[in-house]
Amino acid sequence: WHFGDGTTSSLQNPSHLYSIPGNYSVTLVTDNGICRDTLVKPNLVDADPGPSADFNMSANAGCVPFTVQFTDATLSDSVVSIWSWSFGDGNVSGLQNPNHTYTIAGTYNVRLIVLTVAGCLDTIIQPVTVYNNPNVNTSPDRIICEGDSVLIFATGGSFYNWTPGISVTDSTTNFPRAFPTTSTNYIIEVSNGFGCTTVDSVFVTVNPLPPVNAGPDRVICNFDTTQLNGSGTGISSTWTPAASLSDASIFQPNAFPNVSTNYILSVSDANGCTSRDTAFVLVNQLPNVSAGNDTFVCDGTSAVLNASGANAYVWSPATFLNNTTVPNPVSTPS
Repeated sequence: WHFGDGTTSSLQNPSHLYSIPGNYSVTLVTDNGICRDTLVKPNLVDADPGPSADFNMSANAGCVPFTVQFTDATLSDSVVSIWSWSFGDGNVSGLQNPNHTYTIAGTYNVRLIVLTVAGCLDTIIQPVTVYNNPNVNTSPDRIICEGDSVLIFATGGSFYNWTPGISVTDSTTNFPRAFPTTSTNYIIEVSNGFGCTTVDSVFVTVNPLPPVNAGPDRVICNFDTTQLNGSGTGISSTWTPAASLSDASIFQPNAFPNVSTNYILSVSDANGCTSRDTAFVLVNQLPNVSAGNDTFVCDGTSAVLNASGANAYVWSPATFLNNTTVPNPVSTPS
């Protein structure tokens, strides 16, 4: 036997291993001691180099649930007839280009075995890494009153993003203070160092403030009393300061301040929200008036009175006075 690769055999039925791919012609020479014959079969043996298994992945790392598209990239001189995939998590496939979803974090060795029609096979193994998403904890939903703010929070990640971000102190921190003007659902996206993201939310309910009106400002003179004219809707009300009021718990108390005072009316509702308004009472001090000294006159004569300390005057009784509205009227009593 001449196997075409430079090797021979004298066995009747030999086997031969071809170590180099190619087409080989085999020659058989027989000799019975009398006669001799030769048979040549051109290109009888095709030594296939075998397949070179390979595959591509849409991505080799991702977050749970992570779906990977596997694409066969095997090179082979002969037709591949079988693809045997093992995804490393106990699941398998016989498709040429399968996809698979990983639901548990971990590192998985994906193995592809290919078999050609020539009976040649090859194997390749590549790793896939699957990461967990952040385990996020958030603050409970909040209830505030209009104009107030509240602390909201999220934990469990490395990076944070709150939306809408316009009504929080910092949209990228995990402990911002929120100050919405209307009830708002804050969406929080929490990411870890692998780029995996978990989305959660915190709802902040904004209760409106109860209506309140402290009424108009007042002007009085010292030692006078005026009535405040407050109004509102709520379950309780109170005026401060209360010391110069007849009753600080009613809407229309009498006020008798000795000095100008800003009265604050607070009205609270069943939600615990409180509104405030103010009424200013301006206290004008009494003038320091002098009517002048007492005097004596003879019957039939007159005296000039001398008042001071004011801007306007009214004398009474008006009898015997030549003018009751000037500081220095002439009196002619009888």
